[in-house]
Amino acid sequence: MRKSGLMTDHEWSDEDGSAGMAGFFRRIYPSQTAQNVAADTGLPFDSVRKWVNLETRPSFSALMTLTGHYGPALLAAMYRRAPEWLDRAVRDEEIAALDRQAEVISRRRAALERADA
Repeated sequence: MRKSGLMTDHEWSDEDGSAGMAGFFRRIYPSQTAQNVAADTGLPFDSVRKWVNLETRPSFSALMTLTGHYGPALLAAMYRRAPEWLDRAVRDEEIAALDRQAEVISRRRAALERADA
C-alpha cells in the first residue's frame, strides 16, 4: 500500500478501523459495551454508542483518550494488518501484564507458605 509517497507494510482503511475498534470493545464487554467503555474512559455514552454501532467515528481527541486507556491493542485492532512496531508494542504490553500477574501470584504464594510455617 502506498500512502503519502511512502511504502508501508500495513493495511488500513477507515471502515476497517471503525469495525476493528467496535469489535475490540465488544470482545472486552460482550454486553453493555458502550456503557462500559464510557464508564472506563469518561467519554460520553451517546458518542461511544454511535462508535460501537458504526454510526460515527471518534474525534482525534477521543481516540487518544481511548488509546490511553486501552493501549496499543486497540490501535492494532483497527488495522487489517498492523505495522510491525505496533504488533511489538502489543506483545510488550501483554508480557508486562503477565509479569505483573506473576508477581501477584508469587507474593500470594509466599504469604501462604509463611502461614504454613
